[in-house]
Amino acid sequence: MHNPYLSISIPKHLRSNHTIMETLRQNSQQLQTHFDTRATMLDILKFQPNSSFSDLHTIEIPNERGHSFLRRQPSFPRTCGRLPIPSEYCICRMKRVPIIDKQIQNRYGHKLIDYINKKLKEEGFSSKCENFEFRQ
Repeated sequence: MHNPYLSISIPKHLRSNHTIMETLRQNSQQLQTHFDTRATMLDILKFQPNSSFSDLHTIEIPNERGHSFLRRQPSFPRTCGRLPIPSEYCICRMKRVPIIDKQIQNRYGHKLIDYINKKLKEEGFSSKCENFEFRQ
């Protein structure tokens, strides 16, 4: 399992801002991603200076996948399944249970192959790629 480490240092003049420090503390207790780090940098450069670092409302930054550490996080659960975190970097410790029932394996296998073939067709790759087939 990979567990990336991140540490930030708050500028001294912002450490006395109890609201922003409390928001950072709350957000530090949730799962964060490098996308959130990027969103925070953009927030510092583009948005927070307009409010003197007092705006804590959640914002959606166009074309960004993360949320600023300096603002309230969205209300949905921040898990690897909801955030763009590859499974090898997930620290959620999800239990993986193998599917033993052959009928269920076959049903999901066919659904997955059908979905992949559909996506290849939608994206115009069906003429370049061979159709996938499910083999038992």
